[in-house]
Amino acid sequence: MNAPDADADGQSTAVSITGSPPHRPEASVVTTKRGAQWPLSGLLAGAFGLAVAELFVGVFDNFTSPILSVGDKAIDLVPVPLKDFAIRTFGTRDKQALLFGIFSAIAVFALLVGFNGRRRPALAVAGFGLFGVAGATAAVTGRTGESSDAVPSFVAIAAAIGVFLLLRRSILGQPLLPRRSDRGPVPVVRDAGGTVVAGGGSRRQFLALAGGAAVAAAGIGTIGRLLQNSAGAIARRLAVVLPRAKQPLAVLPASIGVAELTTANPFFTPNKDFYRIDTALVVPKIDVDSW
Repeated sequence: MNAPDADADGQSTAVSITGSPPHRPEASVVTTKRGAQWPLSGLLAGAFGLAVAELFVGVFDNFTSPILSVGDKAIDLVPVPLKDFAIRTFGTRDKQALLFGIFSAIAVFALLVGFNGRRRPALAVAGFGLFGVAGATAAVTGRTGESSDAVPSFVAIAAAIGVFLLLRRSILGQPLLPRRSDRGPVPVVRDAGGTVVAGGGSRRQFLALAGGAAVAAAGIGTIGRLLQNSAGAIARRLAVVLPRAKQPLAVLPASIGVAELTTANPFFTPNKDFYRIDTALVVPKIDVDSW
């Protein structure tokens, strides 16, 4: 049905309220578009999807994190001059800079997905699907990639879509879980241009859901990373204890070195000054039992 609404000049404009079953009250016209809630929903959904993927990788040791797969793929594809620039600029923190760039790009993409999903949820679903396919492709085509390595990315897709649709229903004032009494289309308020305005959703309910999604994403992601660092091949490698030498070498005299050559490096390198140069973001998961 169409209900007239007067604007600031006293002219009537039509606001459409569609799909209202007879037994349910019509949604009140809400003039605020709540624009910030849409991109925030996309960002939280993306974060939750990545967190679930990290937990999946932590529980099942045979998979690699989608973020790390994308990072390794970026290292392989980036031109050498750009790699050299990153090393000169960031030094030993070049990998952290790369991960920060990946997370920033994902955040911007998720914000755009959420914003575009305010009109058509199918756009958001397609956006998260594209995001997951990119991660799956990077994992499968990686250095040691297999077809099964795409599974964590698809898990992330499912989790992200589920959270976004839940937050979307909250914004529109729709029941979070469908009920039998809600058969038929749910009232949706649109403005004259066809943009979804709102459906009478509670801001308090949305904030509660958004806060819960943020806390859950942080907690699940942290648990996933802890499991990845303490399970499987990594745990077995850390458990290795080197035996003592049967004939230990004598302690080197304090005078050894090249003190007379002031421009030469010292004989010993302190641990704080020693670092490893890697071509991958993480140390390979090598099983010591099959080494």
